[in-house]
Amino acid sequence: MSGKLVIKTALLIGLLYFYIFNPIFIPLNLLGSVKIVLLIALIGLLFSSRSFLYLNLFAKEFLFLILLVAYTSLVIIFGDGSASSMPYRQIVWFVECFFVPVFFVIYFEDVLEKVGFDNVIFIVSLIAGLITLYLILNPAVNLTVRSSLIQDSLDSLDKPEYFRGFTIAESSSFIYGIVQGIVCSICLMFFHRSIFFIIPAVILIIAILFNARTGLFVVAVSLIFFIIEGRVRLKHIIILVSLVLIGSLFFMTSSFYINNEDSFKWIFGAFTSTQNIDLTDENSNYSFLYNMLFIPDSLAGILFGEGRMAKNAYGGSDIGFISHLFVGGILLLFIQLVFLYHMFVRSLSTSDKKVLTYIFYSALLIANFKGEAFFVPSGFSRLIAFHYVLFIIRQKVIEINQPLSLRPPSAV
Repeated sequence: MSGKLVIKTALLIGLLYFYIFNPIFIPLNLLGSVKIVLLIALIGLLFSSRSFLYLNLFAKEFLFLILLVAYTSLVIIFGDGSASSMPYRQIVWFVECFFVPVFFVIYFEDVLEKVGFDNVIFIVSLIAGLITLYLILNPAVNLTVRSSLIQDSLDSLDKPEYFRGFTIAESSSFIYGIVQGIVCSICLMFFHRSIFFIIPAVILIIAILFNARTGLFVVAVSLIFFIIEGRVRLKHIIILVSLVLIGSLFFMTSSFYINNEDSFKWIFGAFTSTQNIDLTDENSNYSFLYNMLFIPDSLAGILFGEGRMAKNAYGGSDIGFISHLFVGGILLLFIQLVFLYHMFVRSLSTSDKKVLTYIFYSALLIANFKGEAFFVPSGFSRLIAFHYVLFIIRQKVIEINQPLSLRPPSAV
């Protein structure tokens, strides 16, 4: 690899870290790093003759966006103002998820050819995982990071939680875990290259456990896909689970467990709740989830929404389906699902690894049970969009026989 390519690879990795994980910096007046990347991308697109050609490939997605924004803008007129930011977030989602990846494809095509999409994303995510591991082992540094460097969503709670939130990223309790779950799944695809890919897989699982356990559902669903496809053997799963269990037992008998007892109680809390499901227990995760399952009172509200965010006697709802049901009803959910289906089918027809497409859209569905995931800015939506844009452009280039040096990423 030439020196120039090494520098461009390092630059792409840095930009992708800020693009996907989007740490919100306190010294920059809470400016999210993705906005810096977006500014760079918009300027770069102005100086490329290919920008309009590539962006035009996503004209249908733009028409879907107009439909979403128009309907959402209409229904929130009749609401209480709590959902007024949704049309803006939908527009930001589109700009971040299509303009920036097009910029990456134009200016880093040689890196994407020689290093590959999978490998670059894997490196970016592993860096984030190693940062998490370092912050777990150095809690004083983590406190400094959260108080002076970045704003974490956990710090906005009435009682900030310090037993998790070990990242330099946005939304450690939600978005970070989904992203790491997706990339851990990609890592599992590398097992046939070398059994040593279990080591980074364990690092990413630790990163998920100490921040957002929802990411484990993504990994579990991915394993099912891999087993069906024959990519992962039973022995790999046994080795991975054994390493996690042995590591857990080791930590539980060490001073590390004593120093992080609250973290381990929270990590294992999901398993104890699963063993004893009690919807009347206010401390149960399942009771908390049950209280978030409610719908509008009227038929019109169910069909067309109430133009507001979900709210009941227990507060709001973190479930994206419920939240958007209250905003725009079944009609809004229908538009969103048709949009997603369009993207899913198009991604299947262009990706050289169909299983990744299944993982990406399964992750979106899982995430929408944890929070808002459909057509709002997030790290996992930007990650999925990067893959989507890259392969659609590559297919178009092949169709018109132009000598753009984009080939499929290295086989996994």
